[in-house]
Formats: sequence, C-alpha cells, structure tokens
Amino acid sequence: GHCGPANRPGSLLLSPMRNKPVSDVCLEHLVKNIIQKNDFLNNHCLGFQKPWSAYCGHVFSALVQSRGTLLACVLLVFLCLAPFLVHIGNEFVTLDDGLLIYRNPAVQELSFRSLKHIFSTYDPELYVPLTLLSYQVEHAIFGLNPTAFHFTNLLLHTINALLVFGVLLSLARSTITALIVAALFAVHPIQTEAVL
Repeated sequence: GHCGPANRPGSLLLSPMRNKPVSDVCLEHLVKNIIQKNDFLNNHCLGFQKPWSAYCGHVFSALVQSRGTLLACVLLVFLCLAPFLVHIGNEFVTLDDGLLIYRNPAVQELSFRSLKHIFSTYDPELYVPLTLLSYQVEHAIFGLNPTAFHFTNLLLHTINALLVFGVLLSLARSTITALIVAALFAVHPIQTEAVL
C-alpha cells in the first residue's frame, strides 16, 4: 500500500517505512512484483549471488526444460544445417576471402605481433578483430582448409540461433514465438555471407 492515489510516483512525500521518497518506494515495489512474477528474474537476477557460469548456463538449461523445447532446438539445428551443410566443402569465396583469409598475412601467423596488428588496425573495410582472431586460430589448427573455416562458421551460426531461441524463450515465455523468431534468424538470407 504505499502507492495509492495520494502517494503516486513523482510525489515528494516520504514513505513512513523507509524514509525514501514515495516514488522510489513505488518503483521498488513495482520492480519487486515484476521480479517475483517472473521465475527467470526471481531465480537468476536477484543480487547476482550465483557465478557467471550459472547465468550463462541458464539459457541452455531453458532450452531443455520440456520435450517441446528440446524438439524446437532440434528443429533449429536442422534449419541451420539444411541450407548450408551442402556447401561446406566449397572452396573459399573469391569476393573477400582472399583479402580476409588466404592472402592476409595477419591471419597466417598467430603471434603477439599479429594479435597487436588485428586489434589495432582495420581489415580492408571493417574493424573485426575477433573474426580475424578466429581465422588465426583456425589457420593454426587446420591450415588453409576452406572446409574447416566453413564448418566453424556453421557451428557458430548454429550456436547463435540456439542462443537467440534461449534468450527469447526466457523473455517471451512462449516456445512458439521464440522458435519462429529464431528460425527466421537461422534461415535469413543475410546469414549466407557470415556462414559461407
């Protein structure tokens, strides 16, 4: 009861309980009600008492809460793999892969000097140091094998689609809504450049 008509948010009255402006008490009361009614916020966001791994793991634990959710995840993995898996054995694309990967000296060496270079300069068009770092690691492990680069991109795309689904499932609390949006993310044509 401190948020009645006489004590509307914005009022300059002080709450008798906490000696805070009533607007702060009303806002605090509203936030507590929202958190108590939302299991995700109630269990995982109050006080940050759990380690960060628990917060990151919540998205994946939300994915396997029910058979319907697990089925949605399987469908999403299929939607990610179906359009791109047939192209995984393709060669590098001549549009920009040469500039970014197989003719890029910064990618072909994994050293302090090359790390400094990728984090302090632009690729020919964009500042993408994490992308170039992943290319460096792939080159160090697999050499200039285009299948390995395509497979890694497809794996990252699939994980991202599952993360989109998990976050939306936590927020929307609707498997269908989360699946539709994540499916659009998974198969949208704009993903082609990033995956292949």
